Amino acid sequence: AAVILLAVGICLGIYAWRARKVNNMIQQQNYLSSKLLEMGEYEQGRILAAQSEQMKENEVSEQLLVLAAGFQADYEVGILYADKYLGENGDQVMASAREIYQDVLDTMELVPREDMHQYNEMYRAEKEKAAEKLLPLLLQVQNGISVKKTGENMLAMLDILTGKGVTAEAMALLEGDNSLMSQKVQLSYAIQTGRYEDAYTRAEVLFKQNGSFENRALLANLSAK
Repeated sequence: AAVILLAVGICLGIYAWRARKVNNMIQQQNYLSSKLLEMGEYEQGRILAAQSEQMKENEVSEQLLVLAAGFQADYEVGILYADKYLGENGDQVMASAREIYQDVLDTMELVPREDMHQYNEMYRAEKEKAAEKLLPLLLQVQNGISVKKTGENMLAMLDILTGKGVTAEAMALLEGDNSLMSQKVQLSYAIQTGRYEDAYTRAEVLFKQNGSFENRALLANLSAK
């Protein structure tokens, strides 16, 4: 009985450790997503938010997905996202974003389409106004993310995700960071630089620690290269 209890205790400990690593990754990934949206890297930011949401449903990822849709002028999609989440829980950020999107759509309904030049100019102006209104909501979400926001490792991750590359010192810093997010970013960098064998090895390690659908698909894709 003592042996069984010990084994159960070890299993529970391992599960809790892995759960903490996944939760920390989601927080880091959400923060990086918010920074990418702030920098205008809307598609990349949207992808990261979606990946976090796929790993585990969470309010921050949902907020970022709603905001990302607006930054990309997918107002109808943004409203659908907001309605889905607001149907289950109240959320000031999503409600405010939804109102912004509906205002844009209502305004554009009043603009005649006969003159496409005038319509496009109006649409561009409404898009810019909407983005200006969304930015404070994004910063509100960003400030509420519980993760260390300063530090060279987070900056290095952001540089890699935006394709800027990193210094040797920054890479050494990431090598010493065993968080799942750091491993994912290093894997991304290996792919960017064409080091597919290294990328596959890293993908295997990452999949063993977090067997998400994303990591499974990534491992399969790399094995085909």
